[in-house]
Amino acid sequence: MNPTIGAAPLPFLLLLCASHAAAQPGAPPAPAPARSATLLSASLLGAYGAGGQFEGSDVNRFGLGFGARVGVSLERPGVFLGLSFVRYLGGKDSSGEYHTTTLNAEAGYDLLLAQGRVIVRPMLALGIAQVATIQSDNAGYPLAFHGAPGLLVGLKLVPVLLSVEARNDVVAGSWSNALTFMLGAGVEL
Repeated sequence: MNPTIGAAPLPFLLLLCASHAAAQPGAPPAPAPARSATLLSASLLGAYGAGGQFEGSDVNRFGLGFGARVGVSLERPGVFLGLSFVRYLGGKDSSGEYHTTTLNAEAGYDLLLAQGRVIVRPMLALGIAQVATIQSDNAGYPLAFHGAPGLLVGLKLVPVLLSVEARNDVVAGSWSNALTFMLGAGVEL
């Protein structure tokens, strides 16, 4: 038996009332779908490191670069943990060719703005840098400690993630440091 109120079936009236309530201008919006507590991301990176003068040489040991970043964002407490790899092409002069490659573990804190579409992420990258010097009669590829505090600003266009980043690449030992700017494009799932 179909329950009715007057001549209209009860399910039809409930559906009509629900649609009317949703159309009311003062009605609260429907809740957003639940977000995953863990978001995975992967991005390709383009970079430029402005390295300064070092040991009397004006050769930029960073320069243009390319790389990748993978990571996980934990919604609560807003922590980002990741890995990055960047290969800087460096430069050369009459004394040799110089370039830098970095491999880092990264940690940051995600501040979400504009209903979660914009990420502001202060970060710290710690790892190693391979600081290559190639001369006509000699080549050296030592590893050095590398640290890079920075700030990333990202735009989420689900599932696309676009980012810009500025950081201070600091290499321990006999190598120049650099102010680095990066652009990223990837996905966040």
